[in-house]
Amino acid sequence: MAEVTAEAKATEAINLPELTEELRKLVTLKRVVLGTSVVKKALLAKELERILITTNCPDLLAREFKQLAKLSGTAVLEPAITSDRLGAVVKKPFSALVLGIKKA
Repeated sequence: MAEVTAEAKATEAINLPELTEELRKLVTLKRVVLGTSVVKKALLAKELERILITTNCPDLLAREFKQLAKLSGTAVLEPAITSDRLGAVVKKPFSALVLGIKKA
């Protein structure tokens, strides 16, 4: 997948099969963090290169994460994927509203 900069538009079309494959690779490399509180802490510590916000994430929470990402210079992706599907993609038995990808 092409590198995404912090200035990338959130509405940019995202290839879901490609994203799924990339996320599975990142899970094996242990570069994925799940959950609102863990991602929020990592954003504040500037440990993430990008975050994914699901389509069913509450608006207030999504705005908060977008603001934190802007302040920390982290790219935000909003793929057309639900929290249940995101949890399944990263092979977890629970849903995840927000996912963070750690810097290499």
